[in-house]
Amino acid sequence: MTQQDTKTHHLMIGMIEWYNQFKDFAARDQTNETNRVAAFEASFAAITRCEMAGFCPMSLITDAYDYAAKYNFDVTRVRA
Repeated sequence: MTQQDTKTHHLMIGMIEWYNQFKDFAARDQTNETNRVAAFEASFAAITRCEMAGFCPMSLITDAYDYAAKYNFDVTRVRA
C-alpha cells in the first residue's frame, strides 16, 4: 500500500466515524441546540475528511452535506 493510499484509507475511516456520530445526533431531538450543534460539527468533520480523501461529499454523504448546508451557522459563536 502506498503512502497516499494509507492516508486516504485513514481519512475515509475518520469520515465514517464522524458520519456515524452525525447520524446519531441528527436522529435526536433537533429542537435541542446541543444536538443540532453536535450534529453540525460531526457532519462538518465528515465532509472535511471526505474532501481531503479526494471524494465528493455531495454524492458520498449526501444527508450530512445537506444537514451542514441547512444549519450553516457559525460554530465558533455557538461554542463561546
